[in-house]
Amino acid sequence: MVKAGDLIAQIDPRPYQARSINRKPKTQDEANLANARLDLQRDLTLAKQSFATQQQLDTQSALVSQLIAQIAADAASIDATAVQLDYTTIRAPISGRTGFRSSTKAILSRRPNRPASSRSRNCSRSASSSARRE
Repeated sequence: MVKAGDLIAQIDPRPYQARSINRKPKTQDEANLANARLDLQRDLTLAKQSFATQQQLDTQSALVSQLIAQIAADAASIDATAVQLDYTTIRAPISGRTGFRSSTKAILSRRPNRPASSRSRNCSRSASSSARRE
């Protein structure tokens, strides 16, 4: 007997655990974003005084946006890895009895096998009957 929530089977979680370790929030990305924001503030100040070009300002602004998107992508990847890791365990949805049922090819087949001779007779009948109709 199993109770709802009992562990029934588990797939090897180590590959997914390794991915989740490698996908910890990247502090380097966060540090780069903080630095890029500081540089953007400096460029804004310099642009007001006409010491920085609009191109420098646009480039720095785009870099900040790029790093924000990178951090969001890292977070999404971490979430996806957590979902995959969760799929490695199969738990009983309800309480009850469980077991293994072996199945064979015959059980899975819904249409009985017909001998080849009966198939060819049916084909020749249909061909001759269509010839008579013409």
